Amino acid sequence: MANRYPTVDMDTCIGDRECVEVCTKTVYDWDEENAKPIVARPDDCDACLDCVKACPVEAITVPD
Repeated sequence: MANRYPTVDMDTCIGDRECVEVCTKTVYDWDEENAKPIVARPDDCDACLDCVKACPVEAITVPD
């Protein structure tokens, strides 16, 4: 879906990697230095919202 890219609020993110683990499209990479996810391939996102649902602190959003 066009322009439905996930955004990670880095201040809220607790770095538990759940988004990376649940994403079947490998949209995320892991930033080892900062222990945070990186939205590396936003064009691959199909807006399934699995990452949003998996995040325990609601740090990920995908626009409607």
